[in-house]
Amino acid sequence: MKCVSFDMENSLDRELYHFVNRNPEDFSDIVKNHLFTLAYGYQKSTGEEEEDPQEDIRNSGLPFA
Repeated sequence: MKCVSFDMENSLDRELYHFVNRNPEDFSDIVKNHLFTLAYGYQKSTGEEEEDPQEDIRNSGLPFA
């Protein structure tokens, strides 16, 4: 387990602390996703496919130039 400290004299730290307290159940996931992005340069998939609005066009069978 790792700890995070917030300097309450620092306005940015204080705002982040309040954000964490408003969203306590997401804190671990937020930190892990950020660390993953820092380590690998991209966000890992949440398992949900993002809809590609142009996928329907590609699958329509219409000819494209």
